[in-house]
Amino acid sequence: MLGVDASLTRTAAALLPPHWLLGDWSSVRTMSYPTKPPDRKALSVLEYEDARCARIESIAGAVGDFLDQLRVEPGGGRVAGFVENYGFNAGGAGAHQLPELGMAIRLELRRRHGVTLYPVAEAMVRKQLLGVIPRGTDRKLAVQLAFGAAGARFNSDECDAVAIACFGLSEVGATALYLGR
Repeated sequence: MLGVDASLTRTAAALLPPHWLLGDWSSVRTMSYPTKPPDRKALSVLEYEDARCARIESIAGAVGDFLDQLRVEPGGGRVAGFVENYGFNAGGAGAHQLPELGMAIRLELRRRHGVTLYPVAEAMVRKQLLGVIPRGTDRKLAVQLAFGAAGARFNSDECDAVAIACFGLSEVGATALYLGR
């Protein structure tokens, strides 16, 4: 089961092995790919757009490379994949870039590995994992703290990717992970 947390600053992915034993963190494979945005002030409009597209292509390629390293072959065993719906910050920055990134990742995985990523709402993932949707707190932090309390050692973006993959388990009828109190 594959989970992808698409982000313009740090995309993360997690792959749970077939017949994963809940809480066996050593068998979970993760990747985190930090990137910096191009400097809009230092580039012309055309140079900036070219750099932005290259960045999106690089991120999508990194997720494809992650599956390459794990020897996920097209048609070599069905991998179900889920991606968090694209969030937006309050200022609206990246409002068009996140969907572009998400689609680039989806196309890359479909082309290279035959994997279709299904979108899932962030609130659904966190509600299934934690039993509640955290309010008034940093929701990413609540997920990371729950994983930490369960013995997992992932960065916050990897925690989101693992949570998405765990949500995917419930979508295909498998036993899903619950870390609520």
